Amino acid sequence: MGSGKFESNHRLADGSERDVEVFSSRATIKGKDLIYAIIIDISERKQQEERIAYISFHDALTGLYNRSYFEEELRRMDTARQLPISIISGDVNGLKMTNDAFGHDQGDRLIVTAAHILQSCCRAEDVVVRYGGDEFVVFLPHCDDATAKEISDRVLAKCAEQTIGGIPVSLALGVATKNEPAEEIYTIVNLAETRMYKNKISEVNRIQLDTLEALERTVYEKDYKADHALRLQEFATEFGKHLRLPVEMISDLALLATLHDIGKFGIADEIINKPGPLNSEEWELIKTHPEVGNRILRATRMVSFAVAEAVLLHHEHWDGSGYPKGLKAEAIPFISRAVAIIDAYDVMTHDRSYHLAITSERAIEELQRGSGSQFDPELVAKFVEFIGKS
Repeated sequence: MGSGKFESNHRLADGSERDVEVFSSRATIKGKDLIYAIIIDISERKQQEERIAYISFHDALTGLYNRSYFEEELRRMDTARQLPISIISGDVNGLKMTNDAFGHDQGDRLIVTAAHILQSCCRAEDVVVRYGGDEFVVFLPHCDDATAKEISDRVLAKCAEQTIGGIPVSLALGVATKNEPAEEIYTIVNLAETRMYKNKISEVNRIQLDTLEALERTVYEKDYKADHALRLQEFATEFGKHLRLPVEMISDLALLATLHDIGKFGIADEIINKPGPLNSEEWELIKTHPEVGNRILRATRMVSFAVAEAVLLHHEHWDGSGYPKGLKAEAIPFISRAVAIIDAYDVMTHDRSYHLAITSERAIEELQRGSGSQFDPELVAKFVEFIGKS
């Protein structure tokens, strides 16, 4: 008497295939050989096992291999027949800034885009790994240093062509190559990482400045004509001189005039350029832009605290009826009060999607009508004086 157990693939009458487990037994009864078999459908169990195996070695967000897989693959592939072996270490630039300013959904999009760029630039035999939160590692067998650098350059070139909602996609990369069997592979990994961090540090200010400029361009393309920012900057500088402000304050005033609406970055064009009145939901969305702008500027760390705070408060009103904090009078930063007047005058005297331009004289009348309620009355008087001399 004997028995056995085996797994098999079984095709059903409808043409579908199922994984089965077969338990068989053989016995001799009254001189006759009999075979008994129990067949169990294990398709769902096999699928579950495959899902578990996939999850254990893949990153859920990007679909790339994960760190656990990389550690296994590194040990397996670190052989003389794979030489030369190159490693590319990569890190997403500006991820923390993106998360802080725009939320983690936007940060996830940045990571996924970076992953796709790496995959598209590598060879079929290369292994692309999401090593950590914003870190990637690429294992390149049979790849010398020159070829690895060519792949690295392709990645950087493709990044330069990509943006996520106006945010530049940028990776810091480092390359190192193992040429001799005696070289320790983890030393090569660490060397690639060291070179990557060196490149990241040298690029950080440029990346932040590029991001800020890209956001600024996006806002003015959707909300204003191209010369609006230049007009405001010039107005702010000349008005600051008229007020005999210190040079540092004039500089902050001009920067605020340029960046005050940067928080409109994430608001849909159809809301910003809506020709008719906004509904309550649209208006509440518009009212978020000072806080979003403040978060962006604090995250980039490219402007002073005073300018970032003034962006937050540039829609506060002299009588306390503004937003987001309802501050009154001199509790509102001076440069916020000044920019509110400059911006209102420029908007009124130039065509927008929701109104036609009015004359300078009528705009002055509107500013005077809002003096003491929306606007600082003393600054309105000074601005009227300034316009009269212009």
